[in-house]
Amino acid sequence: MEQSTVALIIVGVALVSFATEIIPLSITAVGACVAMVMTNILTFTEAFSGLSSPTMMLGIGMGIMANGMMDCGLANKVGIFIISKFKTERPFMTVVFLTSAFLSAFLSNFAVTATFMGLISAIAIKSEGRITRKNCFFALLLGSVLGGSCTLVGSTPNISVQAIMEATPGVTPMTFFTLAPGGVIIVLFTAILLNTVYYPLAKRFFAFEDVPYEGNLPEMDIPWNRDMTISCISMAWCIINFVGGWINIGITAIVAGMITVIFKVVDRKTFWKGVEWEALIIMGAAIGFANGVNISGAGKIISDFIINLFGGIDTASPVILLTAIMVAGTILTNIMSNTAVGVMLAPIAIMTAQSVGAKPETFAIGVIMCAGFSFATPIATASATLIMSAGYKFRHYLIVGGTLTVLIMIFSCIVLPLVYGL
Repeated sequence: MEQSTVALIIVGVALVSFATEIIPLSITAVGACVAMVMTNILTFTEAFSGLSSPTMMLGIGMGIMANGMMDCGLANKVGIFIISKFKTERPFMTVVFLTSAFLSAFLSNFAVTATFMGLISAIAIKSEGRITRKNCFFALLLGSVLGGSCTLVGSTPNISVQAIMEATPGVTPMTFFTLAPGGVIIVLFTAILLNTVYYPLAKRFFAFEDVPYEGNLPEMDIPWNRDMTISCISMAWCIINFVGGWINIGITAIVAGMITVIFKVVDRKTFWKGVEWEALIIMGAAIGFANGVNISGAGKIISDFIINLFGGIDTASPVILLTAIMVAGTILTNIMSNTAVGVMLAPIAIMTAQSVGAKPETFAIGVIMCAGFSFATPIATASATLIMSAGYKFRHYLIVGGTLTVLIMIFSCIVLPLVYGL
């Protein structure tokens, strides 16, 4: 049996496992690499070299530092300082969206969502009905998810796709802020939608009573402390080096994480909890997955099939191909893991772009962006599930979130080629 056929079988089994999550995503990703080694498609080094990549070190270091920022109360204090200034719902909702988007570009989306749920609830109680949780929680979800598409560490699909880009010949990997131009434009466009489309929809369809908050309300007057200062210094160190490019991004992040641990901003026994280990294992295995797809020729077969669906290599439009991939990614990310969507679609998108002479980097970024459009169902992401405590039902996600998903996806299909080129 030809290697390409064997690889297609492995890819097919992996796709089914990713979609159904019968077994953990990390086991599926590693298992696919093991299968490619056992069938002589890849060497051991080719399959697992991603586990020692700079991107892996970046994920570990930033995870530790982000954990410190949450534990010391810095993220909480930033949120309180900004959102407590607004006393009416529409501007308050907009600021919640923008602030959560900014923090989610550097911190865990789920942690930002959980933190802001408490802050919003505390302010809503004091507002005497002027601000409601049901209208603001969905804006929080949008901010935390879309903000994660603005930097390399903002969300797990970003790191996974970056690993695949690093492993693919002819593709330029992203820098820390490569995603920022497109991501920020999408965030700002969504801020406009919040006030013109979302708020009227929320007023109409979120007709239920505001559900009382059952969690512990956060302390609203947090004094500045030493750990906050150290966290700010660590973040400044990272941003300066990420922008300047003087030091490898993996080393930069590891140093920031070491500073956080050495100065006891996080507990030395539990500091590893902030690292998303499953996501990093998937990322490391994604490089082997991409290597196997490319080396075996399976990626070429899949990309040729997609291109032929749209008229063949001579007539297929890169814009149409990018749009088709982003539509598929947007649908999939609302019914399965967004990390799995990134790992599945990125090699195919890159190979498709290379086959028609388009920029593979733009197609890879398109996969990342559409993997973040995960707010049309309550199972799309952990943050979407978390905000259900506000009283939302499945139909609320489908109607309100689905409408916004379609509008944001259409806008992104237009703006990404303009920002990154084709």
